[in-house]
Amino acid sequence: MRATLRLRAELAALPALDQWVDAQVAGLDARQAYALRLCVEELVGNVLLHGAAGALQVIVDGPPLRLVVEDDGPAFDPSAVTGPSLPTSLDEAQPGGLGLLLVRRYSRGMAYARAGGWNRLELTF
Repeated sequence: MRATLRLRAELAALPALDQWVDAQVAGLDARQAYALRLCVEELVGNVLLHGAAGALQVIVDGPPLRLVVEDDGPAFDPSAVTGPSLPTSLDEAQPGGLGLLLVRRYSRGMAYARAGGWNRLELTF
């Protein structure tokens, strides 16, 4: 299996991304489907909110299951980001900031590269 989706890095592209992800998770077991969907949403969301990219590409292939997210925004290595400290109570909890932590927890490996003006983040499951 190998599927590639190229789109503009804008919120208007999210419905097409959701439909594409639905097609990719068909046939996966429940755990892999959840992990893939969560990781796509978190990584693409980060590109849209923080990446200043004009275009992005999402690739799913396998087996073994692999997700690649590429964007043409400024260089940013998510694999080098240390996770936030977790709150010890609900009073300390703040919304947001846990996306990369979730991505790490639901994937087995993460590798970043920068080539030709593109960020490339590869996850294995």
